[in-house]
Parts: sequence; structure tokens; C-alpha cells
Amino acid sequence: MAAAEDQGRVSSVMHVRCQDRLPEEVFRQGLEQCAELSSTVQALPPSAALVELKGALCYHQADARRLGEVLRVRTLSRLGIDVRIGIGPTITVAATASGQIDAGPPARGCLPPGRGGAATGRRGYGYGALW
Repeated sequence: MAAAEDQGRVSSVMHVRCQDRLPEEVFRQGLEQCAELSSTVQALPPSAALVELKGALCYHQADARRLGEVLRVRTLSRLGIDVRIGIGPTITVAATASGQIDAGPPARGCLPPGRGGAATGRRGYGYGALW
């Protein structure tokens, strides 16, 4: 029973925001990078994507934070674009998290899941992790 409760609290949605005015070809390449982590990727043109992580967490044997770090490093090294990633239990929470990250130099914070309860987080928003 405890395993089922823990699984319900796992952050399993990743919202990826790319830079504004990104060329379509580069955006498609960014989507391909997301598809290397998870088979369930939804493009949100012009510059965002949703990635479902439930299966990817088991497959890669990593947590959501680690997968976000991997994606960010891959897009930066392979494509030269810095993405903002929000991770949460729902699409709304993940999108809010990625929207709260300032564009610019990589100065990312991370809040471990469950720290301070579901209703707390950076700037008062409830979410598990952000980069």
C-alpha cells in the first residue's frame, strides 16, 4: 500500500520551454532529444513540449530530476539551446514551474519532492523540481 501511495506522489510530467523565436528545425531537433528520454512527447508549438515520464523513470532507473538534467545538458551540448524545465505531478504544475525560471545564465534551483508539503515551493507555488 505504501508503494502505491509513493507512486501517486512521483512527479511524472516534464514541461520543456525552449527559447522564443526558435527556428522550426531546431525545435524539431529539441523534440527528438525529448523522445530519446520518453516515448510520450507532445509538441506545444511554437516553443514548448510536454514529456510524460512514468515509463521513462522505470526504464532509465532515474528520478525525474536526473532526466531533466540529462535533457538540459543534451540540448545545450548538441543543439546549443538552453531549455527551461519544470517537473511536477500534473501538466499545470510542471508548466508553472518552467514558467517561473528566468531565462539567462544557468542559475537553477531545485526543490526536492515533498519538501515543505505540496502547497509550498519557490514563490509560493507547489511543485517538486525545477531547473
